[in-house]
Amino acid sequence: MKMSPMQKYAMRLLIASGQVRLPDRNAWSQLTSGMAAEQLRRFGGVQAILRDTVLPQRSSSAEESRLPASKSIPFSLEKSELER
Repeated sequence: MKMSPMQKYAMRLLIASGQVRLPDRNAWSQLTSGMAAEQLRRFGGVQAILRDTVLPQRSSSAEESRLPASKSIPFSLEKSELER
């Protein structure tokens, strides 16, 4: 089952805020509802993400407003150590 619209929105918020790196097109299209739920659970779930995520203000460059890659969490379809 594909991601729900709310899961897609929450994932996009995480990507836009720089908390998660943008997955490649293939990984995004294969992301199921269950896999998205696992990813979103790391951040407290959909409701917590929608409530607590604050997007950075736009500056002259969108890249300047994102977290450095070293501080963002890589997107992975594999389960983390805590989820196993």
